[in-house]
Amino acid sequence: ENAKIIQKCVRNHQSAALGSPTIGEMIRAIKFQREAAERYAEFPDKLSSVVNYALLLHTHDFDLETAKVLYQDAMVMSPENPVLLRAYALFRLMTCEAPRLEVWEKSQEMLRAAFLRDQKGDKFKMCD
Repeated sequence: ENAKIIQKCVRNHQSAALGSPTIGEMIRAIKFQREAAERYAEFPDKLSSVVNYALLLHTHDFDLETAKVLYQDAMVMSPENPVLLRAYALFRLMTCEAPRLEVWEKSQEMLRAAFLRDQKGDKFKMCD
């Protein structure tokens, strides 16, 4: 009984900090998960297809090796895209690759560049 009370308190605390997705947001997320692979297969040279599929592999399927290759391909296509810069920077920070200080500095540089191109993060939020 006490454990259930503590679990409920923790869940409520986490929900307050992270927020709860709306039905519309959940529908968009499911649609994204279903369509990202299909769109990449159909349009492998289109930047949005590559970035969306890399995001899916990185955040949902945890196929980090393939995601890394796709992010690198996308950086060749458009090294100044703010959505790509933010997503790839977060990916690099998450993977903790060596040399860590160099990866940290490069990722911070990418996040700054993305901020300059999209100061409010509207383009990245649209991808949520």
